[in-house]
Amino acid sequence: MKSIYLLIATVALSFNAYPQTNLSEVRSVNYYGVDFSKVVVYNATESPANFIKAFYQINTLILSEPNKYDMSALGKPIDIIDIESVLKLNENIDEEGLVRFRTGVNRFDEEQLQAMVGKYNLKEKEGVGLVLIAEQLDKPDATGTFNVVFFDIATREIIKSTRNRGSAGGAGLRNYWANSIAKIIKQSRR
Repeated sequence: MKSIYLLIATVALSFNAYPQTNLSEVRSVNYYGVDFSKVVVYNATESPANFIKAFYQINTLILSEPNKYDMSALGKPIDIIDIESVLKLNENIDEEGLVRFRTGVNRFDEEQLQAMVGKYNLKEKEGVGLVLIAEQLDKPDATGTFNVVFFDIATREIIKSTRNRGSAGGAGLRNYWANSIAKIIKQSRR
């Protein structure tokens, strides 16, 4: 009898351990922007306030240049674009911890990513969402590291996340770091 209860408990836990949505069966997703709320910037001379302004500009640049920043290239056609929730989170970034003058690695585990996705205030109640979660911007290395995250909107459960690095470059703070996102998109098209 104990073995039956153990089997039932194991099966129940296995259903909760993995998302119920299969990304290959999803036709389209909703795009929610680039979440910079927990990013770390290494060895940059610009002020935290300048970065926070650039983060807003990067999110709006992606909307104004849809051919260059075609988020559907990351895996699925886009139905709805709504960056409001991410913009609000980005406005409240802790300026003291944003820029660090040392080398290092800022990496999010699945639990941290899950907590971040759980904070999104979204109008949609179902479907699949896509967000880019910025992990680190490394000025000496000229790279931006982002997690491409697909999640179930109803449960906020992560379906799939991949860590990607893109080369930064260009004139001005906005263009310099937005280029790393453009490179990630370009790599995904291959």
